[in-house]
Amino acid sequence: MNNKIIVALFIPGLGIGGAEKAFVRISNELIKLGYSVDLITFSKETDLEFILSPKIRKVKLHKRSAYFTLLPLIRYMIKSKPTALLSVLDLTNIIAILAKKMLV
Repeated sequence: MNNKIIVALFIPGLGIGGAEKAFVRISNELIKLGYSVDLITFSKETDLEFILSPKIRKVKLHKRSAYFTLLPLIRYMIKSKPTALLSVLDLTNIIAILAKKMLV
C-alpha cells in the first residue's frame, strides 16, 4: 500500500438530500486535491452516484439499517486503514464513533 492519504466518508446512501449532495461535492473536491476517497454507504439509494468522480472508491455495506453497519464498518477500517473518517447524520455519526472507540 502506498502512503497516500485515504479519506473515508460514511453516509447512509446517495439519495437526493442536502447532506448527500454535500458529501458528493466534498468527495469530488478531495479527489481533485489528490486524496484517495472511499465513499461508504449502506442503503440502496444511488440517485447521486452518477455525479461522483470515477476515481472515488464506492464501498457498499449492503445493510438494511445503520444498526447493522457497526461490524462491517470496523472490518472496513481494519482492512483499509483510512487516514480520516467523516460521517454525517445522527445515526451514522454514532456508528462511526463506536467503530473508532472499538478499534482503540
